Amino acid sequence: MLAYKRQRTLYVKTFFIVLISHLWRLYETGASSQILPENQRGQAAAREQTTSNLLKIIGPFLGAPLIFAFGIQWAILINALSFLISWGLIFQVRTPMLEKTASKNAAVKNFWGEMQEGLVFYKESRIMLTVLFRSSFLCLALVASMPS
Repeated sequence: MLAYKRQRTLYVKTFFIVLISHLWRLYETGASSQILPENQRGQAAAREQTTSNLLKIIGPFLGAPLIFAFGIQWAILINALSFLISWGLIFQVRTPMLEKTASKNAAVKNFWGEMQEGLVFYKESRIMLTVLFRSSFLCLALVASMPS
């Protein structure tokens, strides 16, 4: 029973890591269009793709020793910390578009208003719905394939 709980926990953590990664990539794309002038966006996208693909090649070589040396929990924790560090660095970047939006929306929205706005955005975006359904289907398939 303990192995089943660990396996289920691992699947749930993996689901959230994949979901956050997809949302992060969408945020990166939107943020780069606000930060960079239009004539530099192609070069920036090429550099981002090159870096991303290089990390996909190097990552398993670094990840496997990390998992064997410290265990899966520490590997997931280090991955989460890398997201937090990236978020902290990107949070420091101020764009003209974000500053205009912040000054327009000086009135603080409540949680439910923002939640409703986010759900409407999700409902109207085919990409976000695809990410949600694909990730949910993957999670359900993994749970269904677990031994009872």
